[in-house]
Amino acid sequence: KTEMWYIVDAAPDARIIYGLKKKYKAEEVRAAIANGTLEELMNYVPVKKGETYFIPSGMVHAICKGILIAEIQQNSNTTYRVYDYNRVGADGKLRELHVDDALAVIGKIEDPAAVCAETDSEKGIICKCGYFTVYHFENKAFSMTATEDSFVHLLCLGGEAEISSADGKMSIAKGESVFVPAGFGAFSVADGADIVGRGLLAGYHSQNDGKLSCRVDAVNVCGGVALCVTVSLGKEKSLVKGHSVALRELFHIKSACFFVENA
Repeated sequence: KTEMWYIVDAAPDARIIYGLKKKYKAEEVRAAIANGTLEELMNYVPVKKGETYFIPSGMVHAICKGILIAEIQQNSNTTYRVYDYNRVGADGKLRELHVDDALAVIGKIEDPAAVCAETDSEKGIICKCGYFTVYHFENKAFSMTATEDSFVHLLCLGGEAEISSADGKMSIAKGESVFVPAGFGAFSVADGADIVGRGLLAGYHSQNDGKLSCRVDAVNVCGGVALCVTVSLGKEKSLVKGHSVALRELFHIKSACFFVENA
């Protein structure tokens, strides 16, 4: 699946795996997996706080130790594990790999919606493709509209601010997130926070008739931490807040800023 990483925080020596060093033949990659030398083929990239990395489907990728990221991705549950550092699962056995599936798609997926990640600093857009648009607002007031085409999700990385709409007001602070359902309409966010926001592609509709819920989890991945937002969609048209005390403890950001995702 296509995704994007925003580096929320990083140790001085932090790095990610961002593709392979060059284009290898499938037989070369398979042999490296078999003899445990796949890491020698990986392209390691040093990262620092505030950077954005676009990862189109078909690219080998992983976060390493000392990193906290906000991960925005295409609406898909498909992930192929090509290497797992010989780690074992809860049952004490090596976790399943998907070598054949991975080799069939590495660097070979032709998806027009995933090839270009546009940016627009004037509008606050740090990544835009056919699957999502991601905004970043730091200590800056902004207004948006959640149309019938897409929800909007706000993740607060620092500070605090007030969200205003026709329904009233809601506060958001570091470590919290707010889900704005599709069709909710216009809303505005006051300055004072660091926010990343996103929305999905136009035309996505939920088939779930249950209530809305929003949860933000910190997931340990190879020593790094990814913030994963779980949204259970329903038919409500009100703002839904999700938060985690553990997340607040993870954050080391002192300035205020917002992440916004939408289509």
